Amino acid sequence: MRRGSTYFKANHGVGGVCGKSWYGTIANCYNKGDVSGTDHTGGVCGYIQLGTITSSYNTGKVSGTASIGGVCGRLDKGTITNCYYDSINYTGNAVGSNYDDIGIISENVLGKTTDEFKSGEVAYLLNGSKSVSEEDNPLVWYQNIDNGTEDAYPVLDSTHGIVYIGNPCAVYTNIKDKNHRYIISADGKSHTCSDCGMTEQHADVAQFSTNDDEHTITAACPAGCELGKIKLSASDATYDGDQKSATKEGAIKGFDIPSIVYEVKTGEEYTVIGSTPTDAGTYRASITYTVGEEPENKYSVSVEYTIEKAKYEKIENFVMQLDYDSVAKSYTATIESVDGAEYKFGESGEWSTDFTRTGIEPHTTVTGYIRMAGDKNHNPSEESSRTLTTGHGTLEHVEEKDVDCVTDGNKEYWYCESCKKYYSDENGNIEEENVTIKATGH
Repeated sequence: MRRGSTYFKANHGVGGVCGKSWYGTIANCYNKGDVSGTDHTGGVCGYIQLGTITSSYNTGKVSGTASIGGVCGRLDKGTITNCYYDSINYTGNAVGSNYDDIGIISENVLGKTTDEFKSGEVAYLLNGSKSVSEEDNPLVWYQNIDNGTEDAYPVLDSTHGIVYIGNPCAVYTNIKDKNHRYIISADGKSHTCSDCGMTEQHADVAQFSTNDDEHTITAACPAGCELGKIKLSASDATYDGDQKSATKEGAIKGFDIPSIVYEVKTGEEYTVIGSTPTDAGTYRASITYTVGEEPENKYSVSVEYTIEKAKYEKIENFVMQLDYDSVAKSYTATIESVDGAEYKFGESGEWSTDFTRTGIEPHTTVTGYIRMAGDKNHNPSEESSRTLTTGHGTLEHVEEKDVDCVTDGNKEYWYCESCKKYYSDENGNIEEENVTIKATGH
């Protein structure tokens, strides 16, 4: 039974559905009209004796002078169960008076706000807190909540929506398996269901994934919203004295961007270093998001890169000289010293910091090499070379000797013991094939 928006007024025993009931049953009824009387005035029934009111409601205003109730004015040895009234429209009690407290009033006879009626809660309660019809206990109450035009109150019309408690979103709904409808907070640190009000912190529930090939970390919240992605990248470089850092692109809402941790490779092992790399070497850069409390979940990606050694510029011009030791009768080759350079003599010689070579025989070709030595940040430069030939060493000077008729004479000359040759000059530049002057005879 239903009553529309009508105004009821009388003196004694006035109700929106029934004025007085003896031994009767009022079930699945509602009243929306205002009710006014003197005494024994109720939103559903004014006076009930040895009867029952169940699964009914009232939304109208109720007024009177005595025994006034949102559901029933006067209860006399009867029972009232599962009944409700709009506590905004009527602010008093559900039952005005209970004769000698003999009547039975269950706990679920009470006022509900207009919003609670509109939410579908009362419709669900009127159906016995169930959403499935049973053969001996079918659904009676319906209400459109999120299924077409909304109903402000429950109706006895099966063309309207069945009321469910959503799962996982625990709100009253016409959708059997209703999910949460989340809204992300402005700072991105949490989301709140617009229906049930449940709030979750992303630091506790964010779902992270990593892609080692792309060096990315992606996060989403259970609401299905993307919280963002961060990518770590680094490029190989050549040493120039400046720091070579990895870069982070992007961000994840609600989380601070983690610092990059750098490690240097030594052999097959990596060791954490306390600063951005500068020196040549192979490095690994990593970022890590730590999510939740104990036990923590860590999500990391890393990228490897190399700072190649630089190459020193070639020493284009250098000085090499030969000095003769008349005592040792040998030469010493000396290459001009250059800071950071290394030297060798002969193509098969070993590179070292010694820029001299002693004990070089006369008439010997010697080649000196110079290059910038390598270090932890540089490869050696290209080599430069210079070739010199030692001289005669000490030339034996022979004075001119006059010739006579008996004894041979000779020209003035210089003799080289090494090359077994004669020279007409002290520097050994002009070779003489014959320095002997034969005797003239008698």
